[in-house]
Amino acid sequence: MYQRQVANVRLLGEAYSYRLVDSGVVFDTLHLLVAFGHDTPETAASLDPPTSFFRIRRAVPGPID
Repeated sequence: MYQRQVANVRLLGEAYSYRLVDSGVVFDTLHLLVAFGHDTPETAASLDPPTSFFRIRRAVPGPID
């Protein structure tokens, strides 16, 4: 499942590089990726443990130290 999500994000990046989508679409999608399922602290804790940075890694292009 994660591999498909990463592939979709890469596809969106390539579409932006070729000017097929506007930057607003990219930023809206990145916001949805990072904020999805975080309505309450309880759901956020069950979706993403405190040591998991998978959502951030999909949105930020580079190493996180």
